[in-house]
Amino acid sequence: MIPRTLSVVLVAAVLSVSLVACGDEEAEASLCDSLSGFQSSVSDLRDLDDDSSKEELEAARDDVGEALDQVISDASDLAGVRLDGLQSAFGDLRTAIDDLPDDTSISDAVEELEPQLDSIGTAFQAIFAGLNCDE
Repeated sequence: MIPRTLSVVLVAAVLSVSLVACGDEEAEASLCDSLSGFQSSVSDLRDLDDDSSKEELEAARDDVGEALDQVISDASDLAGVRLDGLQSAFGDLRTAIDDLPDDTSISDAVEELEPQLDSIGTAFQAIFAGLNCDE
């Protein structure tokens, strides 16, 4: 027979593990949601065309940055999620947008930004693949 104190300790340990797992599931679901929002904002930037203005391009860049901030916030609740590649890729995108000549058409700008957008996509997929997100 297991002593009463040991039984209480075992039950408490099982409950705490269950609560942590549940908390991780909620944190992972939040991160999945913010990653979806991030992906949507990147798609919106890719969809800009010559009917769009430079201000809209800059606003789209800012939207991607805000979505990334949410991803960073939500990822902080999970251990082991590495965002270095995504943050670096966004920094490269921001710099490339800032360095575009003023007379560049938006469609040409989006075309010039393809390497940076592809890097974001690669970094995004690396994070997304490690999660249990419903696609």
